[in-house]
Amino acid sequence: MSLYLWWRDNPAYSVRAYSVKRYRRDLTQYFEKLSDTDCIDLYRLDKAGIEYFTQRIEGHHLIRRKTKAGLPAKIQLLVALRYFSTGNSLRSLQRIADLNLSHGAVENCIKNVSIALSSLSKSDVCYSWDALSTSIIKQGFAEYGKFPGVLGAIDGTKIKIKSPPIDEDSYVGRHPGHYINCQVICDSKLKFLDAVAKWPGSVNDSVIWDNCAFKKKLDSFLKSMPTQYKGWLIGDSGYSQREEMMIPFLECTNSAEEVFNKCHKRSRSVVERAIGVLKSRFRCLCKQSGGAIRFDETTACLIFISCVVLHNYCMDRNFPSLIAPDVQLRLDEERYWQEKTANTRAKQSESKRIARGFEARHGLVEEHFKNLKVKFK
Repeated sequence: MSLYLWWRDNPAYSVRAYSVKRYRRDLTQYFEKLSDTDCIDLYRLDKAGIEYFTQRIEGHHLIRRKTKAGLPAKIQLLVALRYFSTGNSLRSLQRIADLNLSHGAVENCIKNVSIALSSLSKSDVCYSWDALSTSIIKQGFAEYGKFPGVLGAIDGTKIKIKSPPIDEDSYVGRHPGHYINCQVICDSKLKFLDAVAKWPGSVNDSVIWDNCAFKKKLDSFLKSMPTQYKGWLIGDSGYSQREEMMIPFLECTNSAEEVFNKCHKRSRSVVERAIGVLKSRFRCLCKQSGGAIRFDETTACLIFISCVVLHNYCMDRNFPSLIAPDVQLRLDEERYWQEKTANTRAKQSESKRIARGFEARHGLVEEHFKNLKVKFK
């Protein structure tokens, strides 16, 4: 007690605490020096795109600044975009724009921006269920691959993640490592119409399709529309042949079926290309260049949906795809089909609905492909 009284009565020896004011660097000059080409190379968006998404997410409760010392929405977006485009370690992102951010701040930026961007998928990654929009999609596939009535091309892709702490075995599939299996549907212009990211890597593509919301919407749409407006999706042999899903013939018995497979393969190649462009543009999704996503499985799913939202924006504005020819982004198609042949043949005799699907495919071959001659480059 006497020591405390002495310290109080002798201010010269007392230790005074001064508050240290934190300063945030003004990004105005930083953006003025960058050209649109530099922005696309660094962040995959031009200046207008960065401002556009900043305005759209700054009102989100996780992005909104709660204190004066909080990070502005633009800085959080830049940190997340830099991670999406490179897949680099969080330590290398701490000095983005010379801000000297902490490791925790970088991690929070990526998580919060992923949540905010993925919430935009309801408006930016959606299918327009009207006759005009579906006819435009059908026309695009008919002009590109000579395949009629295509409402979209569907496929699944694996995204590598770090080892999850719970239920680890379910995330291990045919490839070494841990993955999430994501389903995408795209049009002939490589723009995604639907994306599902919530399933472990061991789940088959057909299981994801049977349990997704898009399938229910497609069934109700086809039932409500007249016959001339009906159509189908095109997928590989990992899916079951049904009235709303056209898959290729495993063994062709005549020339018409061979023409069907050629047109089917060319039309379905757009979804392979779309996935390739997505992974080459956002390298955090590509295991060859970005490695594994260094977040939990839930955040990894949000990151994938966020990249799909950004991809559609880039495709609308014809940004460069940044495809690297030395990076193998997809499995060989023929090998992929052969590995799933056994499961597909077992499913063909299990359901009457599958039988009706084979009848629909046979009718399409007889009506459209029997006398069709095609020659693709």
